[in-house]
Amino acid sequence: MRLARILTVPIIATLLFGCSRQLPVAPGTNAPAAIAPIDLSELHRIARQPLASNGAKVVEVPAGSADALAAALTAAGTNGTVVLKSGVHTESGTVEITNTVTLAGEPGAVLESTTNPLPADEVHPALWVHGASGVVIRGIEMRPAGAIGNTGVLLHNSPNASMFGNNIHDYEYSVIVEKSNGVKIWSNRIACSTAWLGGAIPEALGITVVNGSNAVIADNNVTGGLFGIWPCDEGGKVLANKASSCLEGIIFCRVPAWSFELPDGQYTGSSQSTTHCLAQGNETFGNFADGIIVIDGAHDSRVVDNNSHDNGAYDVELSGDSYRFGFLTPSSYNCTFIAGTHANVKVKDCGSNNTVNGGVLVDNNVDPCN
Repeated sequence: MRLARILTVPIIATLLFGCSRQLPVAPGTNAPAAIAPIDLSELHRIARQPLASNGAKVVEVPAGSADALAAALTAAGTNGTVVLKSGVHTESGTVEITNTVTLAGEPGAVLESTTNPLPADEVHPALWVHGASGVVIRGIEMRPAGAIGNTGVLLHNSPNASMFGNNIHDYEYSVIVEKSNGVKIWSNRIACSTAWLGGAIPEALGITVVNGSNAVIADNNVTGGLFGIWPCDEGGKVLANKASSCLEGIIFCRVPAWSFELPDGQYTGSSQSTTHCLAQGNETFGNFADGIIVIDGAHDSRVVDNNSHDNGAYDVELSGDSYRFGFLTPSSYNCTFIAGTHANVKVKDCGSNNTVNGGVLVDNNVDPCN
């Protein structure tokens, strides 16, 4: 059962308004901890790489193309490059990428794809990166042909993929990562479809790592989703992103079983909750509930030096056992919060064996855990 399935209007109202009357108490008194600076040099190195090298083939797709991408990918071959020229390119369905390739857009390149947002459990992606390592998708505006698209990009059994400099908007699921380790998703602008707010679709998600390890999600701007950034991986890093106008800006949690039906007919959910993950240097603001929430058994993770402010419930919440989504989500545990340079971040700790260093604590006696 997916979390959004049971987010009825009364529950959403409670999330938006019922937690907003917290009375803060004194800041945490643990000794200050050293904060290592964020290092994005590897991402910058990847971004500087030429589109083609060592004689690899480059295929250009002229503006105004229709259903031309699959043939261009085949023509480019393994380690080749496909360049979408500036202008609109239309696709009538999913384009599957099964070889290591770079798909790049010139400034002004738009990929407009027909995908079906219903039924909601089915993942119908514009781009399905499937069984291919090291794929790069860069510099493309991706939009649905209709008002609402189903999925922008599905990275599926495709380790070490890179996505950067893209503008993905009006999809139900912008980016989904499934069984793909070491993916890097950075400097993208992602505006989820907000149709979930009116009930036209059950939810919208920004960047979701269902299963994988060591993902790097950095310097993205994500707006308008039920969950903005949802890294259910192990050893991931969520760095220097902005997440706003979501229900939850960044959520460490578990994607419930049977949440998504993939294009190959398999159903999936996370094999574990978020663990050994680092969220650092992010700005989360204007979210209806929490800026950052650690819930549903997420553990051994760190929330460090994040500028979380002006959120409807808490800036940061380390949740205990909770039924807020209609079923038990177990307590967070062994996590560390460090306010760092953002001393006014309001933090609520209801979890087990968590460490809170700095920030303004919410008084759990006045505002009980739920």
